[in-house]
Amino acid sequence: MHINLTELFSQTVKDVTIQRTLEMDQLEFGGEVYEISKPIKIEFEVTQLGEGEYLTQGKVEVELVMYCNRCMNEVITMVEGQFTRELNEHVDDSESDDMKDYYKNSVLNVEKLALDEIYMNVPMKVLCNESCQGICKVCGANLNEETCNCEDDNVDPRLAGLKDLFNERFKEV
Repeated sequence: MHINLTELFSQTVKDVTIQRTLEMDQLEFGGEVYEISKPIKIEFEVTQLGEGEYLTQGKVEVELVMYCNRCMNEVITMVEGQFTRELNEHVDDSESDDMKDYYKNSVLNVEKLALDEIYMNVPMKVLCNESCQGICKVCGANLNEETCNCEDDNVDPRLAGLKDLFNERFKEV
């Protein structure tokens, strides 16, 4: 989605508020593909600072279907981001390469701006709830839904020999 900023502004209009919805089914990030449960909403204000110079401030929201890092259950995660970008047509090639991704020849790439802000705000760790117990390391049971009878000795394999030594020396009499 592209917006030509020179067409939006006249001599009297200096501020424009824009609201858009981006329809996408999925989002690929960090080698993962996330389903989008609600369309991406972006709302921002563009202020004309001078000839070919603009300031854009706004926010972006999306709901992603992610998976809990402990139990692998689906979790609907709200990802929100706020941004402020200065857009200038009169910037040298060496000054700001990232701005050219959003703004070139008076055209603002709204989709690129929104997606980059979402990528910056995707949580690194997602939990279904703070008290999630995860899955059993032995049998794979979801410990939030059921209990298992597996032995959980949590012994580091490098120290297993030391455990055996203690068992031999300190047997009950």
